[in-house]
Amino acid sequence: MLLPALSVLLHVDLPKKSGAGTCYIVGQQYSDRFPELVMVELSNGRDSTCFQYRFEILRDLEEGWVYYTAELQDSRLKPLNKVEAVEVAGQKYLRIDGRAESRDDLGPVPEI
Repeated sequence: MLLPALSVLLHVDLPKKSGAGTCYIVGQQYSDRFPELVMVELSNGRDSTCFQYRFEILRDLEEGWVYYTAELQDSRLKPLNKVEAVEVAGQKYLRIDGRAESRDDLGPVPEI
């Protein structure tokens, strides 16, 4: 994603979450050109959802946040797998299996 580089170029601070917590990924969107996510859909188990870019997830993981893939069942979140950042040849990827493969893999989370 180019937003972090663009923010540095323009000297703009991107908003950050405060503290650390847990997020649940219920949807994912992959790039057509690269083996990585573009964004995910997050849910709190209620009616509100939000979207987050890949670079924000990597940043949050470094700051102590915990991410899980999850599915919604009867308006309740069912956590599935913990998401980790793995590094391959200097590039970080988001994976649920911890394998050092050069692509993101969040498993069977629905496409958005």
